[in-house]
Amino acid sequence: MSKLLKYIFVAVLILLASCKTLKVSDGSMNKIASLSKKSLMDAIDKEQVAYRSAEVKKFTAEYSTSSEKKSFKGFLRYANDEKLMASVAPAMGIEIFRVLADKDTFGFIDRYNKQFYKGSYDFIKQRLGIDLGFSMLNFIVSGDVKQLPDLFQPKRDFTFSKKEAHLELSKTVMLKGNTFLIEYNYDSSFMLKRVYLKDFSTGDFIELMFMEYFEEGIYVFPKSLMISGNSGRKLVSLTLDYKSVEFNKQLNFPFSVSGKYSEILN
Repeated sequence: MSKLLKYIFVAVLILLASCKTLKVSDGSMNKIASLSKKSLMDAIDKEQVAYRSAEVKKFTAEYSTSSEKKSFKGFLRYANDEKLMASVAPAMGIEIFRVLADKDTFGFIDRYNKQFYKGSYDFIKQRLGIDLGFSMLNFIVSGDVKQLPDLFQPKRDFTFSKKEAHLELSKTVMLKGNTFLIEYNYDSSFMLKRVYLKDFSTGDFIELMFMEYFEEGIYVFPKSLMISGNSGRKLVSLTLDYKSVEFNKQLNFPFSVSGKYSEILN
C-alpha cells in the first residue's frame, strides 16, 4: 500500500475512526441540481458545529480479509482538538490494547504482550514508515477536512458531478511523483457518505462509507461505517457500529501502566 493510503488506513484501524459531518437541510436532488457550483461549495464549506467532547461508550467491529475474519469491541473518547483515546477488546474478552494521543504525545498499552509506549510520533514513522501526527488523527476522529493536506481538501478546483442520488466531487492530484484520485460523495442533505482515494501508480485504494448517522440536536455523528482498501492483491475491510454517542461530557483519559510491563523505546 502506498505511504499516503497506508498513512490514512493505519490511523483508521488504530483509532476506529469516526467522522463528524455537516447536515445543511432536508433538500432533494432537484434542489442540488438547481444550485450553482459556488452555492454547493459554500454549503459544503459551511462551518461545522463543534462539540467540546464526544464519547462512544461501546462499538462493535468486524475486520476481514480474504483469509480471516475477526470481531472486537471497544470505546472511543475524544476531546475536540486536544486529546483522544481508543480501547480495543476481543468480542468476548477484556481490553487488550489502548491508544492515547494528544498534540505532542502518542502512546499505547499492549496488554497482550505486556508492553507500552509513550513518546513522540516518530515511533510511528520509524516502525511503520508513515508520517502520522495528531492533526491527521484529529481529522479522522472529527471529520474536519481542513486537517488534510491542502491538495486533498474539497475545494472549487474539484470537478462537481450531480448524480442521481448524490453530489460527487473528484480531483486528480500529483504528490511526490504519484498520481492520486480523490472523491467525496454527499447526499441531498450534504451529509458526507463516501470518501475514496486511489493511487494510480500502485492500484491501491481506500474507501470509507458512512451508512447511518446519529442526530442529536445540532450534532451529527456516524452510527455505522465501513472502511475497505487493498494492499496489492489483499483486500481488507473494517465495519464499525457505534451503539451510542454522548456529547460535551467531562471525560477522563486514564493511561496507567503496570510496573510489570516493559517500555518500548525509540
